[in-house]
Amino acid sequence: MDFILAELARHGYAILFASVFLEAVGFPVPAAIALLLAGAASAHGSLSALATVGGAFVVILTCDTLMFLLGRYTGWWLLGLLCRFTINPESCILRAAD
Repeated sequence: MDFILAELARHGYAILFASVFLEAVGFPVPAAIALLLAGAASAHGSLSALATVGGAFVVILTCDTLMFLLGRYTGWWLLGLLCRFTINPESCILRAAD
């Protein structure tokens, strides 16, 4: 357990911000688990609670803005690309159009 806490203290912010970034962009990454681990590390004193919450918030806002701008300038092409990876691409596009 000490090894995990030591690695989390050394690379905790990078792991947290990368997982939150990937989930916000659309990859199936469990950012909730990374946030829970970061919260536990903050309670343990390995990470700063303010930096954890503030950094995750900035990453989410940045990714949401990036996806908004990509959607605004690429439109249906990006939607078709993202829906290509779903089980039923046609219903994904129709739901998004509604």
